[in-house]
Amino acid sequence: TFSNLSVGVHCCMLQSISSNPVVEQFGNTTFRGFKVTFGFAVRAHWTITRQGFQAIGWDMAVPQTGFNIINYGLASPNAVDIEALTLQHEESGKVQLNSQGTPQSYAFGTQNKRVRAMVTVPASQGGWTQRPSAQPVALNDDGTPRSRAQTPQVLINRICIQPEMAFGRNFANFGIRWFQ
Repeated sequence: TFSNLSVGVHCCMLQSISSNPVVEQFGNTTFRGFKVTFGFAVRAHWTITRQGFQAIGWDMAVPQTGFNIINYGLASPNAVDIEALTLQHEESGKVQLNSQGTPQSYAFGTQNKRVRAMVTVPASQGGWTQRPSAQPVALNDDGTPRSRAQTPQVLINRICIQPEMAFGRNFANFGIRWFQ
């Protein structure tokens, strides 16, 4: 806090420090020293992170996305975007489906491997086929494609780009004396 202003974690940046020599006289005594000026910038950039809606200030918000995925997750359709997996296709080019209408298996030799994320495209005689994704897809922590039904749809990682420093109440750790 500074005066009556409360500043969130990582929302205040020390922007500049400047000093000028100062000579002051009190009675017959001369004091020589420096007048130091600190410049601060406050930024409360809000975003949705893994911990919920919060101010990230000067940190970077990096979405957890990528062009490549780990080809795994047919058994967990609630956590994984099945359509982004590399799936087995029939000779006609359509994705091979089981009797319940869900994908049956991974493309040969791709299970648990890192592969390009896929997108679905309607097939000409019904069903659907896949093509490599031209855009990054949302990823889970294990590298599998994230289901669009999950909240949040895209995980946001908060990256601290500058080392932390304890400013102290009213910036007391800088030797600042605040008078109102």
